[in-house]
Amino acid sequence: MPALVLFRRRRSLAALAALVFVALAGVPSVPGRAGVAAWPEAEGPLPAPADRVVLTVRGNIARTNAPGEARFDLAMLEALPRTGFSTSTVWTDGVAHYEGVLLADLLALVGAAGSAVNAIAIDGYMVQIPTHDLQPDGPILAFLRDGARMPVRDRGPLWVIYPYDANPAYRNDTTYARSIWQLILIEVEG
Repeated sequence: MPALVLFRRRRSLAALAALVFVALAGVPSVPGRAGVAAWPEAEGPLPAPADRVVLTVRGNIARTNAPGEARFDLAMLEALPRTGFSTSTVWTDGVAHYEGVLLADLLALVGAAGSAVNAIAIDGYMVQIPTHDLQPDGPILAFLRDGARMPVRDRGPLWVIYPYDANPAYRNDTTYARSIWQLILIEVEG
């Protein structure tokens, strides 16, 4: 296992203290897709979650369903237009098929605009995902692996995952460190 991945798993206090930021201005549109502006969910306020909240997006966002936040239950995320790919990972055996929402589309849906993003896991781990990664062939917020939901004990329910097998540029310690699992919070800084 790469050294950076081992370091990541240790969750050192120094790593937790470091805030990482990503410029969101100019998040690219997705060629060949209708884009978030065409989704029925892209207009007006977001609906309130009907079940347990699995993801909160807060900070410099335009669309909310709670004071200053966009809260999503799993059903809300599953209702969004999906994308997926099959890939192997350094944490799992073999190739699996991952499905979810393109991370760029989710941020566009909530009207994220600002100078920074912090993605935070259940245990407080924070990760930087640069703007150039927010591409149609970039990371997704996966909620299904091989057609099944992922439990917390197995990197779920949400995992930012890249198509590692499709693009050799994603097979490095830096991108592996960005592949945050058990994601619960995205903070957009203005």
